Amino acid sequence: GPARDWTTAQLDNLGELVAQLPLDDLRDISLDALAAAGVYAQFGIDQLEALADRFGPLAADKLEALLAQLPVGDGKFDAVLAKLGAGLGAGVSWAADQAAVIIDAAKAQYGPARDWTTAQLDNLGELVAQFPVDDLLDISLEALAVAVSAAHLTAEQLGALASGALQL
Repeated sequence: GPARDWTTAQLDNLGELVAQLPLDDLRDISLDALAAAGVYAQFGIDQLEALADRFGPLAADKLEALLAQLPVGDGKFDAVLAKLGAGLGAGVSWAADQAAVIIDAAKAQYGPARDWTTAQLDNLGELVAQFPVDDLLDISLEALAVAVSAAHLTAEQLGALASGALQL
């Protein structure tokens, strides 16, 4: 049947074949079914980015389930995070619980904030505005100085960074 009617079991039965699905079918798959299935990491980067465009209305627990399926170090998480960090467009922001899930997934993938590179920080995009101040203080000033995403820092975050820099 049509992709919009596929169940979690049907997606799981596809296994690695999901990587062959056309983008049009991906746009119709239920994100709830996909979050419950174990095939999300099987998609290619283009497919993952297309799916990420649909994550705005997704409940935080479903978003967490999808992000948790992505393996460390193969570039897929980086691509999805960059897509999510680019935002939902036209003045729509991530809900606080969604942003927390995305940031927590980034910490799980990248490790402690003190080890983050500029590229990893930039993958957060506008989500950097919701990055916890305590973690932000751990990021190297060198990485922050050249991060494009630093343009999204809030006044509170900038104040904390300035106070932290003065204490050095």
